[in-house]
Amino acid sequence: MKKITSILLTLMFMGIIPVTFTDCCRCKDPGPDKYFSVDSMNVTTQYDHCYGLGFDSTAYYPFDSIGFIVSVNHLKQISSLFSQPTFSFITSAYACSCNEPNFIIQQKVASFEIISKVDSLYNDEIILKRGDVLNTYFNVDINGSTVRFKLEEYQLTNYFPGYSNQSIQLYLNVRPKQPVTLLVDIIVKLNDGKVFLFENQSIKVK
Repeated sequence: MKKITSILLTLMFMGIIPVTFTDCCRCKDPGPDKYFSVDSMNVTTQYDHCYGLGFDSTAYYPFDSIGFIVSVNHLKQISSLFSQPTFSFITSAYACSCNEPNFIIQQKVASFEIISKVDSLYNDEIILKRGDVLNTYFNVDINGSTVRFKLEEYQLTNYFPGYSNQSIQLYLNVRPKQPVTLLVDIIVKLNDGKVFLFENQSIKVK
């Protein structure tokens, strides 16, 4: 019996037999990586130079100062596997964590489209038609950085939607001839096949 106990203890310390921690106060392991899936996303409108004065949805704002903010609204945990079973008769273990767990998102943006909902004259060079993809007229800013890139040139497919505080911020890069209301659909597709459609999003620009 002592020999069997000794073998089991040796296997446990070698990590071959996983251990479940149930008391977080005694748990010194950093805990499992937690895998999440993007469950929902949302779109809001933001004025860059608001300075806490509030946003007036009826007013027209400078074209490069107001934009669509696309962000993750909710993440759904899909697993918290601590270790894979080494043998078929040994079950996987789950561990508590005294520290913040690591969040792993395996999804990435597969495609991103901004589609016009109406026909309109934007300026002397640009006439928008219903159904036109408007990506070329937008710059993208990830997570509120000070650098903006042209949306059609930026490798958005390398972007992980990740945490709820991450966002894709979209601003026009072309000045309209006169104040105009832009009405669009925004379509975000992830590499796991999920599609998020945000219909009839509008901004008033000048």
